[in-house]
Amino acid sequence: MKILNKSVSERFESFYKDIAARIGAHKFCPNPPGGILGDCHLEDGVIVVRLRTDVNKSRFEQNVAHELLHALQIVEGWPTIKSRLPDNSAVAQLGATLASLVLDLNVEDRLKQLPFDSKPVIGDQYRNLTKAILGEIPSSGSYQWRRAVMMYIYASLIQPPRKWKKLGELFLERAPHIARKGEELALLVKRHSWNTPDQALASMIAIRENIGLPSDQLSIVDRRTEQRF
Repeated sequence: MKILNKSVSERFESFYKDIAARIGAHKFCPNPPGGILGDCHLEDGVIVVRLRTDVNKSRFEQNVAHELLHALQIVEGWPTIKSRLPDNSAVAQLGATLASLVLDLNVEDRLKQLPFDSKPVIGDQYRNLTKAILGEIPSSGSYQWRRAVMMYIYASLIQPPRKWKKLGELFLERAPHIARKGEELALLVKRHSWNTPDQALASMIAIRENIGLPSDQLSIVDRRTEQRF
């Protein structure tokens, strides 16, 4: 079997056939924007999965599995975030980061039950955050600070304990204003959790309210009812 002209393993083919039957109409496209590894969205009733193809077979399969699980979240009615501002605005980008934070926590939990190796992705995150925290530190309350706090939350919940201990200490030393807010919100997310659409909705709302994102510009949408929060 091939996806975007890249061969995949038999174990991946078995996973794909199962999830494809559950998500319905979908298609794959190469080269997502901005150099990201992949993304997933609904377009005229069809789920569009965009993927980078210039990665090795193992990473490609992990990326496809990750995006297909996001496709499953769409079908299952997990919440999404809508901004009244252009996609390239700071508020819209922070909304996308917030949605990814919560939805990716659920995806990573599902991937642990599957034979796909997330270690390279987690390793990349560790290196990128280490590099970022050694660079310029954003001022408290700025949009860059809010994004850094959300990255802190996600890393604290997804990184292996040994690696997170080192990275968390680096954050506390270099950017205590990020670490303190990140710890506060990580506890909030753990309390609300991310295992069901309702829990994910509650976590997204709690983060948005606590971190000071404008609700009049950034709506959290329950896909099941189209209700906006």
